[in-house]
Amino acid sequence: MRRRRALVGLGVALLGCHRAPARVESCRDNLGGVWRAEGDARFRYRISDDGRQVTLWPLYAAGGPGTGYGSARTVLVRTAAGTLAGATETTYSESGKTCPLRFQARIDRCGGGKLELAGETNFDIEIATCTVHSSGVLQVATLVREGDR
Repeated sequence: MRRRRALVGLGVALLGCHRAPARVESCRDNLGGVWRAEGDARFRYRISDDGRQVTLWPLYAAGGPGTGYGSARTVLVRTAAGTLAGATETTYSESGKTCPLRFQARIDRCGGGKLELAGETNFDIEIATCTVHSSGVLQVATLVREGDR
């Protein structure tokens, strides 16, 4: 039984409207548009927001180029507490076998034109059985919308 340690980058991308939404001050605001990691512009996401559900698509290769990860998508639903909670889904392939991956993700804080996206990023994957052992550790990324000042 072979185990493989896998690191997955936060996958967040949203498809927004053609006009730029107002600056984000609350997680109830329209989050649609293109966002990037505050500290590293290589990590960009397209976000769509229909008022109830927010979907993020990374505009970079999950886990880095050549790692075996498929395209990722994060789907979050607005909660009564004013946050967003859901999961990221992707796949991992090795030696001709592809395993589905699903892990928790959330946005707990929105304001000052920024989002704080949290997601699991560290797993052990038993590729023979597609068994995923989660660390339960969440990594937080601060995102800013491109074009906001």
